[in-house]
Amino acid sequence: MKGESIEALLSPQLRVSRPVAACSRCRSTKIKCDGKLPACTSCERAGKGRSCSGANDQFAKGKERSYVAALEAALEKLQKRLAEAKTLQATDPSRRDAVASSSSSSSSDLLGPAHTLPARRIASGGRVHRKEASDVDNLVGDFGFLSVNATSRDFHDFTATVSFARLLLAVSQSADPGQVDTDTLPARHSITPIIEHYFETVFVLMPFFSETDFMASVSAVYAVAGRRAKPMDQWMVRMVLAIVAAQWSREYGDGNWRTAKQHVSAGLKHAEDVLHPGSIAGIQAILLLVQYSMLDPEMFSCWHLIGFASRVMVDLGLHKEPAAEIRMSKDELEMRRRVYYCVYTLDRSISMAFDRAFSFTDDSASVDFPAVARSTISPEPTADEGPQLFLRSLQPSAYLFKIRRIQSSLYQGTRLSKRSEWPSTAASEYTKCVLRDVRSWASRIPHSLSTHHTVLFRLESIYSQITALAPSCRTPSVPEASKILIFEYAIQYADLLHPKIRDSKWHSQFTLIDIHRSNFVGRHFLGVLSASFDCILSGIKPRESPKSSPEANGSNGDSSPSPPPNISHSTSPLENSKRAIRCLNNIIDILAYAEIRFGNAYGFPRIFFECESADLMDQLRLKQQELGTVQFITGGPARPPQPPVPQQPQQLQPQIQPQEMKPMSRPIGWEYAMPYLSGPATSTGTRGLEIGAAQASSRSAQV
Repeated sequence: MKGESIEALLSPQLRVSRPVAACSRCRSTKIKCDGKLPACTSCERAGKGRSCSGANDQFAKGKERSYVAALEAALEKLQKRLAEAKTLQATDPSRRDAVASSSSSSSSDLLGPAHTLPARRIASGGRVHRKEASDVDNLVGDFGFLSVNATSRDFHDFTATVSFARLLLAVSQSADPGQVDTDTLPARHSITPIIEHYFETVFVLMPFFSETDFMASVSAVYAVAGRRAKPMDQWMVRMVLAIVAAQWSREYGDGNWRTAKQHVSAGLKHAEDVLHPGSIAGIQAILLLVQYSMLDPEMFSCWHLIGFASRVMVDLGLHKEPAAEIRMSKDELEMRRRVYYCVYTLDRSISMAFDRAFSFTDDSASVDFPAVARSTISPEPTADEGPQLFLRSLQPSAYLFKIRRIQSSLYQGTRLSKRSEWPSTAASEYTKCVLRDVRSWASRIPHSLSTHHTVLFRLESIYSQITALAPSCRTPSVPEASKILIFEYAIQYADLLHPKIRDSKWHSQFTLIDIHRSNFVGRHFLGVLSASFDCILSGIKPRESPKSSPEANGSNGDSSPSPPPNISHSTSPLENSKRAIRCLNNIIDILAYAEIRFGNAYGFPRIFFECESADLMDQLRLKQQELGTVQFITGGPARPPQPPVPQQPQQLQPQIQPQEMKPMSRPIGWEYAMPYLSGPATSTGTRGLEIGAAQASSRSAQV
């Protein structure tokens, strides 16, 4: 580089390191072609430089390789920027001061502190540095866009340009909305309650755009027949109307469902202009599509969409706090943080529901909480805390962001880790810490929240505690006390969610994530009940040492959290049998509602769960019949059986293998729960049913 001139650096030769195809002359003579442009070296030496062309018509003159054309365009753009920078440096004194300060920095160190530059000149250099950092960020965004579009034209038989929007929709869209009317907009006064519903239920949990900007978009869309509205205005209004219409839909194919399809089809006309990387507005557009996809999984895949949003967010550097030399207003910094945490929250909830890996890890990100989240440290925060960027209180979003942080740490540490299994003591301590964090978070939720958000956070708390107690790759064995807690938490979860599917006021809060979580809770409920059938139904607390149970309080200074006051395991075997049957029926009803809400394609969760729980359901009914007969004859409740004697570790039975199911097509994320270790009183499947029937008949004969 020392002997190379500046002109050579500013005018480099276009040369590919490995040619895609040899030219016609080199191919016919079977000699090596170096792919030099505009003519290869062998053709220039032979005097055939003007006739050097591609090997076929696809790469003939006038149809050059698209990536070469794209690189030439990028080079021309950079050369123009360089010329503008030179002109600006020649005319702007601040630029000359910056160059002088950089060139004399070494000499000033030698001369001492008396010969330093003036403060004005140093400040001017700081401004130049910030401007250069901003230009670099813009240039990186251009390269990210170039990577998608550089190979899209006249290459590998592509006839149309492959943009980022087309790539995103091709991967995530699984159905076409069909022929619907996309030009008609509802009356201006009729969308007011729709917008209010979105901001009161959805926006306060996911504030990734400005409420004032959205209202400006509404005014632009409805002013002068929308001729002044930008594509982003049309997209925002249409997607919000589609989300609310999908929330209000009670069953697949009704009027609200068709209205949602109509608004989505109208919004997709502007996809090329709004779905693009390189700006926060592009992430906001994708997040609106993610919210709709969780209400209409037949049309879009929310898991693919949130993956795109996460990658664009990382490319823009939103997963890190901005550098100190980059100046931005408080409102811009607040919006940047809120967009990050909305992407983070959706990525964690969708990935955990589908049992998939996160798009990015917690260790790779370092972003402060938004102002509204930092203001909820006290149990009862006031409504006027935080900046006045938004018109509504975003207090619910703060609690949602914080529970996702707890869930993300738990999921990464237990299910995404390939490290070895934890010792029983370490696993117990880790479970205690997670349960303590979840219960501390739940205790800080104020009573001033709406009923919808209170129920939502209660479901989040129960789901998080079941996830912490459930087996994983690092904690495959579950103590008997934890199995009883999973049994009780699963009943609470089903009892809390089941009434909501029958009340139309709660349908707006029901998404595909709730179906996946209900399936997760139901499978773990089957696992613990199958592994410890008699122990759980007996209602007697198992005899375990303090170190073996994550919920036991040790006598030697152990400060582990005890079961919460609202958990009280019944000591009546008959009552526990009835509660178990009710829980299974509730989960089946919740999974059946998915078929009504999302279509026949989502009927398989109920079918699978009914098949897997059929034997256990029959066994519970026989147990209930047996205990009810004994209670009727004796005139009192049946005597609970004695607690089982724990077996030695070498006598533990092998894990229960999941039943083989016939192959069926199913969407992403419906995996089997991890099997539980069989307890000493396990009786599942057909053989367990036969044993239970034989015992019931023998006991009836004795009576």
